[in-house]
Amino acid sequence: MTAIHAIRPIFAQRETVVALAFGLVHGLAFSQALSSLQLEPLQTALSIFGFNVGIEVMQITIMTAAFPLLLLSKRENYHTLRLTAASLAVVISSVWIIERLAGV
Repeated sequence: MTAIHAIRPIFAQRETVVALAFGLVHGLAFSQALSSLQLEPLQTALSIFGFNVGIEVMQITIMTAAFPLLLLSKRENYHTLRLTAASLAVVISSVWIIERLAGV
């Protein structure tokens, strides 16, 4: 959904609300998955901590790779770069959705 929004804004001026809702839904799903494992409180805390550290490391890694491209691209090339990256994200996420629906 975010990649589609990057191509053509769906939720113009409501990005904060969408991000909050997205985080809430995923947080609830993650908490449900953890609670079904019936872990001890310390194990649960360590799982949440590890998950959050992993997410942050991945975000930093992606930004470290993407930021130089953004700095090197000229202002007129930014739109093309954004559309290309967003389109690639749509294709990859579509493949993942199809794989999950097909049970692959």
